[in-house]
Amino acid sequence: MDNNNFSAGCCIETIRVNRSIPENLAYHEHRMFSTQADLWGVQKKISLAELITVPEMLRNDLLKCRITYKENIENVELEPYQLRSVKTLKIVFDDRVSYRYKYKDRTILQQLFDQRGLCDDVLIIRDGFITDTSYCNVALFDGNDWYTPDTNLLPGTQRAFLLDQKLICERRIAHKDLNRFIKVRLFNAMIKWENEIDVAVKQIF
Repeated sequence: MDNNNFSAGCCIETIRVNRSIPENLAYHEHRMFSTQADLWGVQKKISLAELITVPEMLRNDLLKCRITYKENIENVELEPYQLRSVKTLKIVFDDRVSYRYKYKDRTILQQLFDQRGLCDDVLIIRDGFITDTSYCNVALFDGNDWYTPDTNLLPGTQRAFLLDQKLICERRIAHKDLNRFIKVRLFNAMIKWENEIDVAVKQIF
């Protein structure tokens, strides 16, 4: 799934809205504008904050805002969000998987997720290197520092924020080196670093 064979597909931005406040908008706008420029040659920029209107009944809730777009905005949806627990990961291998842009069509990732067996999610290995889970970027803890793979599938907005804050740093991490780490932390636009969604390496199968 890449620009060459899927350029007609819609893309999405998933934004965390906490008590009516959209978070990390600058990062979401940067990724959306870059995607529109790359895939459709669009140079016009809009304010995402102007697109997000929270109904009165939901203003104290944690919400997932899903913006679907191509050259223009196609849809804006809001729904309550509940953090899910991830305690185990299944290693899956796919040297062809590509998800450089956040496409609405997640067929290839869903196919990998379906291989999880009894585990909660999958940890995807491409060309011998750790990438992401089906929904999250990851960072690995060696007892002193957190490292995120530079072979990630999707350049996540939370990942960019954490790198800018120097909470994590990039590093190429081979599958064979996984046992050098203690645990893996999952994060994305909806799952913040401080949520501490951690999976012990011994719980990766």
